[in-house]
Amino acid sequence: MKPHANAVVAFQPQRRDVIPVRADVRGACEILGLDPLTIANEGKLIAVVAPEQADGALAAMRAHPSRSPSRRSQHYRGAQTVDEVIEKNVAAIAELEREAKSSGGWSAALAGRIAAACGSMGFVVLHVLLFAVWIFVNTWRGLPHLDPFPYTFLTLMVSLEAIFLSAFILIAQNEETRLAERRNALDLQINLLAEQENTKVLRILQCIAQQVGAQLDDDPAVAALEQATRPDKLAAQIDRVTGGR
Repeated sequence: MKPHANAVVAFQPQRRDVIPVRADVRGACEILGLDPLTIANEGKLIAVVAPEQADGALAAMRAHPSRSPSRRSQHYRGAQTVDEVIEKNVAAIAELEREAKSSGGWSAALAGRIAAACGSMGFVVLHVLLFAVWIFVNTWRGLPHLDPFPYTFLTLMVSLEAIFLSAFILIAQNEETRLAERRNALDLQINLLAEQENTKVLRILQCIAQQVGAQLDDDPAVAALEQATRPDKLAAQIDRVTGGR
């Protein structure tokens, strides 16, 4: 359908009833005193096409690249139960952890593997066996003693091993510290976002309460909780209460 160049399309007041509006949206707007047809609806589109072209226009819009969601957004869609939501959350965090560990480079990965091997019981058993065999060979009569008591060469090798293992363990600890700081920053941002969302919900509930005539003026906690939390003031208050410890 090709409209005239000077054609003007407008909604007539007497035709507002034919525009479909969901019952829950209409009810919420009535409580808040809002007009559902004048509220900004980001991401909504009204397309006027000829009836015979409706299917083709819809197929073209659905095939547009902008409608292709990202892998993570696809991952979160379709959850029907709490268990599915939890599983998707765990999978998302695991993917973030893998990406964070892979960004550390080959040196951090190597140090992590060595530190993990050194912290196992197999590492202890292997050294006990090696030390026992070394001492037995260099103590038993009738065998050539390559490193007699006090086992100077063994002491040298153990000292060198301790130096290198200490370096690998420190590298692994630095990497774990970096990951822990990243997790703490992520946790802080999520908590701040949740606090801002809760503050916004309280303000919306306050508006709804005013519309329905509920009196909340006698509750000072509501007014206090409606205020946005400032992290700098909260940190200063914690330092003042704990004495800076």
